[in-house]
Amino acid sequence: MKLKDVIRNQKNDLDCSKIPSVKEFDFHNRKSGYLKDIFTNLDSISVHSLYWFEIVQPNKSKEIKKTFADYKLRKAEHGRTVPASNKTETSKILYVGIRRGGVRKRDGFTNIGTRVFQHLGYYSKVSTQALQLARWCNEKLVLNVLPLPEVTKEYLNILEKLLAIELKPIVGKH
Repeated sequence: MKLKDVIRNQKNDLDCSKIPSVKEFDFHNRKSGYLKDIFTNLDSISVHSLYWFEIVQPNKSKEIKKTFADYKLRKAEHGRTVPASNKTETSKILYVGIRRGGVRKRDGFTNIGTRVFQHLGYYSKVSTQALQLARWCNEKLVLNVLPLPEVTKEYLNILEKLLAIELKPIVGKH
């Protein structure tokens, strides 16, 4: 039995061609427009979580990896830090990550919501490593989030590594 066969996760459809441009979006309006349902779901998860971005059309993996690599090569132009590429080219998984649980008191933004906000490319700090999807991707993805209410923080990195070994994401070192 494989790890992915026993996990029950929250799935969020994400059509990157429909997400707002980085100039039109900030965390104050995250619960409106196209991303409303995703951030409403994420803001309901305050526990440690594993998450991964899945490519809806797996036959596009090589094309997505190339588009990502092209964006990464233009770092001098955009200044943003993105994850490392992997040798894998045919996986349907773009990226695997973990996030510790927690909620910001001032606005109710959960840690997993904050991390996805960064991956979408809306975070203002260019040095924070994230996928920056709004800046280069126009593909359909699924954001999978697996809440881990019973897992202590000491085991998070191990679980991330095990999931990454099994799913073989095309970006992100584990």
